[in-house]
Amino acid sequence: MLINDRIKWTIIVLTVSCLSIEAQILKKISLDEAVNVLSLKSPSVKTVIIDYENKVLEFDSYKKSFLPSISLSLTPFNLNRSINLLQNPSDGTYRYVEDYLGNTSAGLSLSQRIGITGGNLTINTNQNLVNEFSNSRRTFNSVPFSISYSQSLFGGNKKYKYEKEINYKENSISKLNYCLEILKVQEQISTYYISTYTAMLEEEMAINSFEQSDSLLSIAKIKLDNDNITQHEFDLIKIKKSESEYQLKEAKIKHKNHLKKLLFFLGLPTNNLQGYKLFKPNISLPDNLDRDVVYLFVNRNNPFSLAQEIKKAKIKLYLFNKKLKNSFNSSVSISYGSNQFSNNFLDSYRNPNSRQSVSLSMSIPIFKWGISKNTLKIAQNEYQKRLITLKNEEIKFNNDLDEKVAAYNSAMYLYSLTEKENEIYKAHYKLALKTFLLNKSSIYDLYALKKEQQNTMQKHLKALESVWNKYFEIRTISLYDFIGNNELIPITIANTNINNNANRN
Repeated sequence: MLINDRIKWTIIVLTVSCLSIEAQILKKISLDEAVNVLSLKSPSVKTVIIDYENKVLEFDSYKKSFLPSISLSLTPFNLNRSINLLQNPSDGTYRYVEDYLGNTSAGLSLSQRIGITGGNLTINTNQNLVNEFSNSRRTFNSVPFSISYSQSLFGGNKKYKYEKEINYKENSISKLNYCLEILKVQEQISTYYISTYTAMLEEEMAINSFEQSDSLLSIAKIKLDNDNITQHEFDLIKIKKSESEYQLKEAKIKHKNHLKKLLFFLGLPTNNLQGYKLFKPNISLPDNLDRDVVYLFVNRNNPFSLAQEIKKAKIKLYLFNKKLKNSFNSSVSISYGSNQFSNNFLDSYRNPNSRQSVSLSMSIPIFKWGISKNTLKIAQNEYQKRLITLKNEEIKFNNDLDEKVAAYNSAMYLYSLTEKENEIYKAHYKLALKTFLLNKSSIYDLYALKKEQQNTMQKHLKALESVWNKYFEIRTISLYDFIGNNELIPITIANTNINNNANRN
């Protein structure tokens, strides 16, 4: 007796230990953790962060393009050996002369872009060494100092303003787009989570259905022996059990596939799917979303309006460039400097000669058979076309937003309705099962009610999936959490720890 008690206690201890180990290994994931924590470590978010940092660097490069730049040009060795035909200036005769020389040059230049005028200022210094190997002579040529300035005579300032407006607005929108892309990743993760969760519920429903079919088959065997049911009804119950077994296998495969997609998107290992379990979303969704409230946060947070302004600025710049290219245009260039040459290096810097140049070039279209007029008209038509496209995009955006809000409210109503229906059919099935056991109803009535219960459950799961997906669509487009009433832009920036340079911009 004592030995049997010890065996029992040993089995209990081992069972508890196994359950404890299983609890430690099992990784439980909630919707909130998947969306707000694990998503920020996913590969998709990492690529979004890299893209944002590139945008910050592009804007930084634009600003630094107006700072002075220094460049060094160096040609250590350039050898040329050839035979050229030359004319004697005294008698006009020609003869072939061997040209055998080497050239070495070095230069330093400082450039400054003048944004407000669209011009460019350059300061140069240069030294050139020529070795004439044919007659063993060496010559130095120096440019101690040279300064030049060039720009288009018209349009430089206006073009600069257009480009500045576009670049600064693109920098402003980059942070909003960054947050929007993060929320799109979270929306995708929520879709995978909910579909995996509903697949898990379908598997549990299939397990329950299989167990019920197995129990019914045992009961049916007894009823058949007692002549309470016919052989045909017994065979029907056997077929229904086989169907339940097949549905269970399919449900397990579906659950496995959805879970694998979720884990892969989160960047988690997929080699131990049994080690993960999803929680039921324990977040209360809003019963109804007010259209005006949603519009308020969309207009405040969504980058769409700013993106439209950038597109308008770009098409204005496009039209301006076409007009500038198609009309009278001119450029001016001014330079001043000094140069000298000598047979030795130091003398090439003594008493340098000054040199100046001023040039004004003009391009005046006179007659092109109306091509210039057609080109300008095409550009104006393209401008009007793009404006119409922008207006249609704004109308479509607002219409889509109206549809999303209405779809969410409808989906929330359907979800509440199917939840109540599901509870009612569960109770009805339990009652029908009792009446069948008491021989007060047929197996056909029981299976008809079971089918209705399963259909209602499927409708409920689809409604659950639909309402969460539609909520996250609105959460993304508004960059606002209507559950916790939180602005998501500062939260997203803080949680992803983007670099200080990005934050400053």
